[in-house]
Amino acid sequence: LQEPSMPSVFVMKNGTNVACLVKDFYPKTVDIHLDPEDNTKEGAVTIANGKFSAIKLGQYKKDLEQINCIVRHNNKTMVASYKRPFEKSSDLKKDSDQELSSPKCHKPTVQIEKLNLLSITLLGLRVLLAKSIAVNLFLTIKYFLLSGSSTPK
Repeated sequence: LQEPSMPSVFVMKNGTNVACLVKDFYPKTVDIHLDPEDNTKEGAVTIANGKFSAIKLGQYKKDLEQINCIVRHNNKTMVASYKRPFEKSSDLKKDSDQELSSPKCHKPTVQIEKLNLLSITLLGLRVLLAKSIAVNLFLTIKYFLLSGSSTPK
């Protein structure tokens, strides 16, 4: 049995497309909502290292100012938000008394070294699978060719 673990929640946006990524949680039961909820689709739940990940996709008719991803897991609720970045206007002037605040950016929790190692491991497993299929196919063809020529007539 594994200890329950809370997920990491990320909101990604590209134009009118939005993705809510929920990573590294256990147990599997999770409830994901996008707010505002429009044309949304559930994604696949995958497992790696004994923990689950899930995604919910949304597509909106117009570019929204803010989108919230609400995740309920293990009787707890987490909210991650996407806010359109602050755009500086040419008519805004920065005074010494007034400072413009930049939007807070979410610092990624994924370490690039772990991601690279995982990618290389996955590539190695794919190559190993392809080689084993090729060897099995070769041996099967060789067996049928040799067994077909050695049968008495």
